Amino acid sequence: MKIIKEVVGNATLYCGDMRDVLPRLGQCAHCIITDNPYKLTSGGRSTRPDTPKGILGYREYDNKGELCVCNITTDEYIPLCYRAVMPNSHTYFMADSKNLPEMLSKPLKYGYKYHNTLYWKKNNATPNRWGMKNTEFIGLFYKGRSPYFNNCGTKQSLEFPNIIGNKLHPNQKPVELMEVMVNNSSQPNEVILDPFMGSGSTGIAAITNNRKFIGIEIDEEAFDTALKRLKEASGG
Repeated sequence: MKIIKEVVGNATLYCGDMRDVLPRLGQCAHCIITDNPYKLTSGGRSTRPDTPKGILGYREYDNKGELCVCNITTDEYIPLCYRAVMPNSHTYFMADSKNLPEMLSKPLKYGYKYHNTLYWKKNNATPNRWGMKNTEFIGLFYKGRSPYFNNCGTKQSLEFPNIIGNKLHPNQKPVELMEVMVNNSSQPNEVILDPFMGSGSTGIAAITNNRKFIGIEIDEEAFDTALKRLKEASGG
């Protein structure tokens, strides 16, 4: 796959497969914050009988069953992240409840150490017969020695409204949520890396808080959206 590179102010964006891009960048980041892909159940919103099983990301939410399939595994992207982040730094991985056990254990296999599990409490819930789901989980890991949070008063539960309607990406996260992690785990002018950039919310949180940003996104449509948003956030 061809790799496209765009530089927007303090942000460097790559359109390509992170498995191809990240090894070329070396040890490039002071912190990784990413909404990494994880397995979703093949039922739920999809009405298609041939819905594939695996790591899936829903492209739309109108129950037509159109899916964006991602074939990368934790055993591929976690070691690449570990090599890309500098010593004495934090990495954040995200998961839902079904993927939480793997998200908490797999980074340890590749050298990370576990710190804490943060919770994003949303203002909406996903229907479920065993408890309506209104939370996503954020695993906080570190490499080397862990720095303290810049704001040690940060709570484990982070409450920010979810983006409802007119999403630019199916898994778009609030910039305010990503800002908590950016501001707690990095210093001004340091580099934040998101190897699964999506629509660029982590990048906006980084550059608007005087950090540098490296983003990688394999989907061309999502990459174009992130590029546009980062240009607007940079004033360009």
